[in-house]
Amino acid sequence: MTAQHEIRCNRNAGIRTVRHDYMVNHILTKIDHHRHPRPVDKAHGNLPSSNKLEKPDIEFQYKNATYVLDVTFAVEANICNAFKGKILKYGGTYSDNRVILLVLRYNGTVYEKSMNMLTTFLPEITDSFLSKHCCLAVARANEKAKLHYTSLITNALHDETIAIKHGQKRDRHATGRRAPRAPPGLEGVGARQEGETQGNAGSGGLGTTADN
Repeated sequence: MTAQHEIRCNRNAGIRTVRHDYMVNHILTKIDHHRHPRPVDKAHGNLPSSNKLEKPDIEFQYKNATYVLDVTFAVEANICNAFKGKILKYGGTYSDNRVILLVLRYNGTVYEKSMNMLTTFLPEITDSFLSKHCCLAVARANEKAKLHYTSLITNALHDETIAIKHGQKRDRHATGRRAPRAPPGLEGVGARQEGETQGNAGSGGLGTTADN
C-alpha cells in the first residue's frame, strides 16, 4: 500500500484516527499543566462552530491568550501543501495567528516550520519526544491496519465459502428433483384414472354377466 493511498482511502479512516489520536493524547499530557491544556471538543464546549473546517485538537494558554494546536500527518511529497492547507483552513475564528500547525512525517520527524512554531509557543514539546511517539503512533496504526485487513479477508473467505456451499446445494436439488406434489384434495386422482383405463382395456369393452 502506498503512503498516498493509505492517506486517501476511505477504508483507512479508522486507522488514521488511531494514529492521530495517539499523538494528540501524548502531546496533551506533555504540555505544561500551567498552560491549562485541554482537548478541543463538544464535551469541553470549546469546539468552534463558525466554520466546520476549523477543528483543532488541543487548546492551551500562552501569555494569557488562548492558542490551539492542530496535529496532522503527511507524506514527504505533500508536506508543504499540507502545512499551507492548514493555514488556509483557519481563516475565521483563529485569524489572529493563534494556531500552532504541527505537521508530522511518518518517519517520526517534524516539518521544519512546525518545529519553529513549537519552539516559540510550546518548548516543552521537543523534537525527540515527537519523534519517539510519532513512530509509536505509526506502529500502532499499522497494527490496527493489519487486524483490520485480516478481518476483511477472513470475512470475505467466509462469505465465499457460504456462497459455494449454497451453490452446491442448489445443484444437488436441480439434479435430484422430486416430482411435484398434487394439490390438496386431488391426491391419487391420477392413479385412479390410470387404473380405470387399464381395467376397461382388459375387459375388451364387454358388459357384465348380469347385462347379458
